[in-house]
Amino acid sequence: MSVIIMILLIGLLILVHELGHLGAALLFKVKVDKFGIGLPIGPTLWEKKVGNITLIVHAFLFGGYVSFPDDDKDSNLPQNSPDRLMNKPIWQRAIIFSAGVIANVICAYVLVLLTAALWHNMPSGKFDIYVNDQYLSSYSADGVIVSTATGSTAYSLSAGGPIIQPNAELMMLTPICPHTLNKRSIVFGAKDTITIVMSDNKRVLEERIATYDGEKFYNVITDDKIVITKSDKVSSFIKTNKDSFLQRIREKLM
Repeated sequence: MSVIIMILLIGLLILVHELGHLGAALLFKVKVDKFGIGLPIGPTLWEKKVGNITLIVHAFLFGGYVSFPDDDKDSNLPQNSPDRLMNKPIWQRAIIFSAGVIANVICAYVLVLLTAALWHNMPSGKFDIYVNDQYLSSYSADGVIVSTATGSTAYSLSAGGPIIQPNAELMMLTPICPHTLNKRSIVFGAKDTITIVMSDNKRVLEERIATYDGEKFYNVITDDKIVITKSDKVSSFIKTNKDSFLQRIREKLM
C-alpha cells in the first residue's frame, strides 16, 4: 500500500510541476501547443482544443507534460515570433523554468497542512521510548537513532548528536528531525536496555523501516517493539595509523 501511495504522490508532483511551467508560460504570453495529463504512452483517452492549447488525457495516468512550439521542429510559428519561449527575456524564461519547482514546494506545503488538519498531527512517525522497562518519552520525529560511542561520529552526528570518545561504554539515543525544540540526544549506560515502540500516529505512517548500520532493513508496523541491549560479543579493531581520536576529529570535523 505504501508503494502505491508513493507512486501516486510522485505522479501528482510531476503533474503539479508541469502545471507550474504552464501557468508561468501563460502569464508571460508564451505560446503553448499541448498540455498532457499522463505520459504519451498507449491510447489517448480524451482530447480537446481549449483556446490555442490542446488538452490531452493519456491512458498512462502518471505525471504530465507541457509542449511548446520550440520543441517541435515542424511548428508553423515563425522562429522570430515573440510568442516563442526562447525569444522571451531571460528573466521571464528563468521564472518559467523554475515555476515547476516553486509549484512543487507549494504543493508539498499544502499536503502537509491538509495532513495536519485531517489527523491533527504532523506527518511523522511516533516512537515511545522505554529504558529498563520504564517509560522515558515519546518522539514525534522522522526516526530515532541508537548508537554506541563508536557510531557517534556517523548518522547520529549528522542528526545533531554529540561526539563521544570511542572507548566510552554507553548507548546514545538521538531523534531525527523531531517536531519540537527541546529534544536532544540522551546518553545511557552500556548495560541499559532501550525499547522503542512503534506508536500509533493517527495512521499518518503505518509502516516504518528499521535499519541496522545501513545494511539490513526490516519493515515494522504499529505496536512493534525493537529491544536494544549490549551484545555479549566484543569486536576488535585494527588501527592502521598512529593518529589519535582527537587528532582525527580536529582534522576531519573542525
